[in-house]
Amino acid sequence: MAWDNEKVAFTAGTYNYSYFTDYDFTQIEEELKSQQAQDSLAIVIDPVVSPVDITKAPSLDTEYGYGDVPYFKNYKLENYAFEYHYLSQDLKNAIENNNTSDLATTLKVGIDNINSYISQIDSIQESDAEKLDNYIKNKEFFLKRRADSISNKKDKKAAHQIIANTTFYSTKFKIYPNVADEYGYDYNYNVYYNEKQELQQRWTLAFVESLMVPAKRSILLNKNYLDQLDKNAEMNIWSENYMTSYMQSIGSLYQTLGLSNNRVKNVFSDYGDLSGNLYLNTNEAKFNLDVALRGDLLEITKNISNHKINPKFFNYINEDKFIGYLSYNVDMENVLKEYPKLITNLYSSILYDKTEEIKIVTEFMELLLDEKAIADLIEGDAVFLLSDITEKEVTYTDYEYDENYNSTEVQKTKMETVPDFMFMMTSEEVKFKNSLINYLLNKQYIKQIGGYYQITDIITELPVGVYFANKNGIFFLTTSENDIKNIVANTYQAKMSSSLKKDIKNSQYAAYFNGKKFSSEVKLQSFTDKMAKKLLDNATNFKITSGLKNNDKVHTELIMEVPSGKENALKYVLDLFDDLID
Repeated sequence: MAWDNEKVAFTAGTYNYSYFTDYDFTQIEEELKSQQAQDSLAIVIDPVVSPVDITKAPSLDTEYGYGDVPYFKNYKLENYAFEYHYLSQDLKNAIENNNTSDLATTLKVGIDNINSYISQIDSIQESDAEKLDNYIKNKEFFLKRRADSISNKKDKKAAHQIIANTTFYSTKFKIYPNVADEYGYDYNYNVYYNEKQELQQRWTLAFVESLMVPAKRSILLNKNYLDQLDKNAEMNIWSENYMTSYMQSIGSLYQTLGLSNNRVKNVFSDYGDLSGNLYLNTNEAKFNLDVALRGDLLEITKNISNHKINPKFFNYINEDKFIGYLSYNVDMENVLKEYPKLITNLYSSILYDKTEEIKIVTEFMELLLDEKAIADLIEGDAVFLLSDITEKEVTYTDYEYDENYNSTEVQKTKMETVPDFMFMMTSEEVKFKNSLINYLLNKQYIKQIGGYYQITDIITELPVGVYFANKNGIFFLTTSENDIKNIVANTYQAKMSSSLKKDIKNSQYAAYFNGKKFSSEVKLQSFTDKMAKKLLDNATNFKITSGLKNNDKVHTELIMEVPSGKENALKYVLDLFDDLID
């Protein structure tokens, strides 16, 4: 931690032994030797150049595939092996597509990745060396065979030159022996222990110090950052091309899973900047979050967002009767049309050598899905209203055992927390719903009561009654028999404020929770512990809305009201946090 008059900087991390498997300790070792006696050093094994015999050729009958890439203790070596595999696939595709006139450009991504990984490797273990040579020998053989199949002499020569420039055996690196006990347990993490500790301390200190001095290129020169920054906000977060940056930060994880970091990043290349602003006012706390989209992902999002919520919903919402709601609104027909494209874009980038299989699967999905028929049944807009949470006594069957382990069936009671709710969604389809209802009636899973239906206990022992009906192109499901009666009879009394209607109407997703009403009206015996009581005493109202903004970004807004008696939003949040950890 470090601080000055303007800022406080915190840094935290974890020790990463795998980083040092490709590190040259020569310089730091000499520095420490000059500072302290030799007997104060940890056991040190000097890396020596001892190339593995690569004349023991692997089987060349079958080319190694994606699943044959060995596991290497040095993850940068693992990166190289996977990228070498992808390079082989890229060359194969170029030849099959008669696109060998400019291989340096066609294979540039793979070549650059390989050069980057190799430049970061200094030394490797003997066990890694053996596996590397065996794998590369096989892949190089088939790469050269592909290059020989190119008819154009100039292109053939270029292909062989690329192979020569990207093929590396263990002789390229320093090799140090494996260190293991009699049980084969690897103790390499103790090698150069003092050197690692010293480097860790130096790097951490240098990183903290770098945070306290002006940057070489200030973020205040970045137009994208300045465009999203609101000086009225108490806090701002911003990340340029955040998903690509995130993929870089966890790239080693994907390599461990056998995925090319470069291709995984391609999956998320349609995500742009992320920005957020926090506002703390007297009456409320507000947080806005924007995620920019582009390319195919933006077009997909536009298509599925191109839908208006059913205005008939507003005839069945009474805000005096609920403590919260959740609404969503998408174009189901377009969701089903775009889903295969989304799957293709995602998995073809990761499973690079399975593009034909992915294409077949997605085309089969398109054949199976009747987008129009499904969208008639489930159009894509719905509202869930939570009116109460109660505790009801329910009866259940238990078993008691005598001293001879003979069981006796007994009836017991317990309190269960159950919600009272109403759910509605647009559903214009009639034929299938009528067939389904007739089937459920014949099986006695439901029973008809006037113009609505009740789910029977044959399906499950429900602690509350559950009713449903179809009315005005809307499917209703509720625990209130009185509400369903009024809906069917066209006597339901709706009540909505203009702000509530606007939030649901103009958002792709929206949610609201009336914490004040919940704490005053909902009485649960289970809320007896100290933390639950503090939460209820400090409960407040909040809402979330989300949707497409400016036709190129997803905008999400969270607003939390400040309860009466609290000075401001900041004081309320800090007091609540203090109460919870007390």
